[in-house]
Amino acid sequence: MIFIILAGAAGVSCAFLRYPFFPLLPVGVLLAVGAALTETAHGTHPGVIVAEVFGAIAVSQFLFAAVSLSKHLIHSSRLIPQAREAIGRQLRAELEAPRGLPSELAALVIQLGHA
Repeated sequence: MIFIILAGAAGVSCAFLRYPFFPLLPVGVLLAVGAALTETAHGTHPGVIVAEVFGAIAVSQFLFAAVSLSKHLIHSSRLIPQAREAIGRQLRAELEAPRGLPSELAALVIQLGHA
């Protein structure tokens, strides 16, 4: 069980430190080998050994992906209001009636814009 916890900690720390995904794979394999050797030495049931080996590999990758995706979504949600504001400014600049027109012409341009 300790190897699964260590794998989870490795996955989360790699995601927070912005390490690439591939260096995490050997760490997962080393933890899986450690879990297999330790549990075999203690005479644990083979089904439990398989579960720990699978967990040591899968947990690190899953937590890495989950934390990385969460950080990306949080970061991109901060950019959305700025992008909307820039798009709104551009649309207002392109679709707004010119200011120097007489009121009758400006009203006609606005009516054409709504048509």
